[in-house]
Amino acid sequence: MKQNKCPICGCLLDESNDLRCLRFPICTYQQVTDKTLGNYIMYDLETTGLTNKDHIIEIGAIYVEDNTIVDSFSALCNPGIFITQRIVEITGITNKMLSDKPPEYDVVKQFVEWCNSKETSLAVGQNINSFDNRMLKVATKRFKLNFPFERSLDTLKMAINMKLKEKGLVASNQQSDLGKLYGIEYVAHRAINDVEALYQIFEHLKKDYNGDLPILNIDKK
Repeated sequence: MKQNKCPICGCLLDESNDLRCLRFPICTYQQVTDKTLGNYIMYDLETTGLTNKDHIIEIGAIYVEDNTIVDSFSALCNPGIFITQRIVEITGITNKMLSDKPPEYDVVKQFVEWCNSKETSLAVGQNINSFDNRMLKVATKRFKLNFPFERSLDTLKMAINMKLKEKGLVASNQQSDLGKLYGIEYVAHRAINDVEALYQIFEHLKKDYNGDLPILNIDKK
């Protein structure tokens, strides 16, 4: 029987598990389908801005096993700089709220340790590939910590692939509009609220999604 090859490095895929490269974890290629989603961490960051020079001010996350939330992480942190009024308006987080909170390093370290204690390397989030993973990579590199994820699933990518906007079902693919589509109301732009709402949205998206879920291997550089 002809064995499939890894599309990344060309090595054969594991005969006992045709979803993973034989060189794993050196080569992190892994085919993933709806049935093999397994456990995952869904997380969201609030930050002082959108660039790599900005800092994390809040992390919210849940750990999901067998489609059930079994643990959560939520913490504000002091970025060491004053946040602008614009960020205050968007997030509802004020400088006063952050003044007595642990420094960014402590909270990021706690989050990485929390993630590493879970039986998964998969991160799920809204616009996670372009924003949350990028900002967390910058923070972990700054603090000389290991980035805790190997794969990611972006609910924004799911919405785009489903052509919800083109079908006139949503005004945009933003989480707030996806929430409206599925009748989910929440306080936007506070990390743990965003995550808890996204979990409900994700459950609906999975039911409506055709084909394999768009899970990507993460480039940790």
